[in-house]
Amino acid sequence: MNLKKITLTTLFLFCIFNISAQNVQSAGYNNVDMLLTVADSLQYQKFELTTGTDTYYAKPFKNLFINIDLDYQPTENVTSYFRLEFKFTNPENVGNVGTTSLGITAPVLIPPVSKKKAERKGPSNSYTYPFTAEVEYPILPITYDVNVKLLKYATQRDYIDKTPNFKVKDSISFSLIAEEFTPNPNEFVVVTTYPNPITNQITIMYAESGTQNPTAAQEPLEVAIFDNTGNPVSQHTLMSTSFNDTSISYTMDTSQLQPGTYYFQLTRAGETTIKTIIKQ
Repeated sequence: MNLKKITLTTLFLFCIFNISAQNVQSAGYNNVDMLLTVADSLQYQKFELTTGTDTYYAKPFKNLFINIDLDYQPTENVTSYFRLEFKFTNPENVGNVGTTSLGITAPVLIPPVSKKKAERKGPSNSYTYPFTAEVEYPILPITYDVNVKLLKYATQRDYIDKTPNFKVKDSISFSLIAEEFTPNPNEFVVVTTYPNPITNQITIMYAESGTQNPTAAQEPLEVAIFDNTGNPVSQHTLMSTSFNDTSISYTMDTSQLQPGTYYFQLTRAGETTIKTIIKQ
């Protein structure tokens, strides 16, 4: 797989875009499907971006995959050069983020657009379509409004050097919903954290069937804490402090956390849960 890395700059975060030419992944969590259509108009070619749906879903703190395919309709082969610009905004009031922008990416490189690129389908080591952009972006458990602009560069050199010599040829928007907690449908598991807001200590309780098994009680709990902009704060491995026939509890010292909103990523026995915690 041909992997290309492109820097993502944001107002609060610095991330990496890893772009690779490969088969478009199946729809599901953390996958956004796009189609770039090239058609003839009266004088010039027309370029259009579309998505498979208006709403996509993501698991928090997992990478986002942008799956792009190309529909090149003109008979004449003309090569054009594009980058994509992503803007993330938060319509909800989360911590001190409010409704402000969460970041505008640097123009993201995509393969040159041409008839030959569109005809070459399937897995390939060359930089062609379809391809998937893996976005290493700390998705928070909130709802995003995502706007994508299609930037067409005047020349190949402008495209390579990321000059401002481009025109916006199309723009699309979609909602990205990162769900805070999705229980395993095959198990009865309820995760409770208390108190909330917290001060100096938090208790994390797993209420599930079969906790009377001592092996289950010995399962460690991995806790990753992120601040309200997605930056990692700390990581912890906890052992259970108590258990009975219906629940297992873990406690953790939170006295070192500064006041604010945090996201606790809880992983136990291969299952991950995200909880929003407020420190007073």
